[in-house]
Amino acid sequence: MQRITALWQASPLRLVGALFALSLAAMMAVASGASFTSTFIALGSPQARFLLLALPALLIAIAMLGRLWREGGELVAGRGAA
Repeated sequence: MQRITALWQASPLRLVGALFALSLAAMMAVASGASFTSTFIALGSPQARFLLLALPALLIAIAMLGRLWREGGELVAGRGAA
C-alpha cells in the first residue's frame, strides 16, 4: 500500500494512466471473444482474436504496472533512507 501511496503522491497522472491501460486491455480481452463478421479470415476464430488483439494489450499493461510497482518501491525506499 505504501508503494501505491508513494506513486500517487509522486505522479497521479502516471498511476491513472497505467490503470486506464489495464482496464483497456481487459476490455479488449473481453471483446476479443465477441462474435463479429470479419473479412480477415484469421480473426474469424475467438482464439486468434485473443492472440492478435488482447494478448499484446495485456502484456503491455502488465509491463506498465510492473514498472510502476518497481518505481513505487524505489520511492518508498528513498523516503525510508531520508
